[in-house]
Amino acid sequence: MDDAQADRDSALVKAMVTMGASLDLEVVAEGIEDPGQLEALAGLGCPLGQGYLFSRPVSAEDIGAMVQLSLEPSLVP
Repeated sequence: MDDAQADRDSALVKAMVTMGASLDLEVVAEGIEDPGQLEALAGLGCPLGQGYLFSRPVSAEDIGAMVQLSLEPSLVP
């Protein structure tokens, strides 16, 4: 991707995040694949996101088990 395209993409994302905030909506970025993208989104005021940076897609059954594990009290004091 050339610099001009990257600038257009960045401007478009900024516009969407700004529009969501002005409409009092919670904006969730999709397709975050690397830490640089996460950092750029946070800098634009978008604190929520999903993508391969966090996890590969998982089944509904597997995500239920993952959530259940995260809610259980830690065994470490």
